[in-house]
Amino acid sequence: MGMDMVGYMAFGPSRLEVASSADSGATMDALRGKVMEVRKDIALMVEGESPDDVDIKFSDEWIVAFEMADDGDVPDEIPSIFHPSDAEVTDDEILKEVESLNDLWESAQYARDAMIRNLAEDREVGESQRIIVSAGEPTWGDEPVGSGFQSLKDLVAHPFAEPLGID
Repeated sequence: MGMDMVGYMAFGPSRLEVASSADSGATMDALRGKVMEVRKDIALMVEGESPDDVDIKFSDEWIVAFEMADDGDVPDEIPSIFHPSDAEVTDDEILKEVESLNDLWESAQYARDAMIRNLAEDREVGESQRIIVSAGEPTWGDEPVGSGFQSLKDLVAHPFAEPLGID
């Protein structure tokens, strides 16, 4: 057994934003719909469903948090916007969650273990710059502990990642 380079790579806009039209990205309505899907699945998990039996694929951190939580409780690791509720999701709640994802995305871009590349040929006038961010480090089989790797891992597993253009 030897040392291997373990990494994560993501492709997306230089800044995550809620789009004004469906043609240019995730709209407020699309993100609101995603919140409702996640709330439904989290409610099922609170009732005892296995993470394998719900539609949304959650991050390992969220799954472990559910396994460790008391029955019927939503773990603290789950952002409050996704806690089961009959209340309507507000634009401010969605924007706050997008802003926290922006912080994570920027953290990944400028971490010590990360590399960023701009895709200038992908940009047209007035469009947001698209970038590739990769992070990782050599390990003996353990998961890397670098902040860039951890930020990318958390970001890619977030339910808003795909609608916001993170692949």
